[in-house]
Amino acid sequence: MKRILLPGATALLVVVAFIALSGWNRSQEPMARITLTERELRLSHVPQADVDRGIELRFDYARRADPLDARNWLTEERLRSIGLSLEVLPSAPEASDTYGRSLPRVAWVAFEYDGDAWREIDRRRQLLESPPHRPGGPVLEPSRLVPVDAAPEAETLVARYPRGHLILRASIKLGYVPPEQKGPLVYGWIRQVIPSSVHVPREFRDVLTSLPPQGETPRFEVDLTIGRMGIPYVTDLRPR
Repeated sequence: MKRILLPGATALLVVVAFIALSGWNRSQEPMARITLTERELRLSHVPQADVDRGIELRFDYARRADPLDARNWLTEERLRSIGLSLEVLPSAPEASDTYGRSLPRVAWVAFEYDGDAWREIDRRRQLLESPPHRPGGPVLEPSRLVPVDAAPEAETLVARYPRGHLILRASIKLGYVPPEQKGPLVYGWIRQVIPSSVHVPREFRDVLTSLPPQGETPRFEVDLTIGRMGIPYVTDLRPR
């Protein structure tokens, strides 16, 4: 009998722990509140009204993948502050192996929303890109969330950016550009935001199941609250 009951008891404990964690995260004053759109919170799948399936919204943001641009916001000082080692010179023979094997670190990242950083990225994009060819129909506008800062503690970023920013945990890793590819250069990049998506409460699902076909502009907007533990959750979702 014990072999049958233990898995059920374990599952129950996990559910109880999750509920307690969620309640603790939402207690007291939240870390921040922000309103985002479908550009920044993408549907994980097309919802169907007759299917009882959980709906997730996935965070999307400007990747800032160019190594030179990455060094503008993930400076060496910030990389060191979150625990990443930069002791090996980029020009050293062992640099490629050292930085290729380096483990990521979890830190807090501030994402500016619809601000100067996004406008600069959009300006450069328009200068470099030709008019898009869209054989498959309209494509949703790019996300206006842009990573601009990182720190080991959330409180540091909350103090620096009291409004207009989304502050989340993220896994940050080092990258390396070898000499033959316009290096040597060491830089940091976001491997994954944590969490990478948010759950849509049942009371807001009807909004998503009745959306018109996707176009270039967002179809909905979301009020997001960042709880005291840094875990985001949806407080409102409405058509746009």
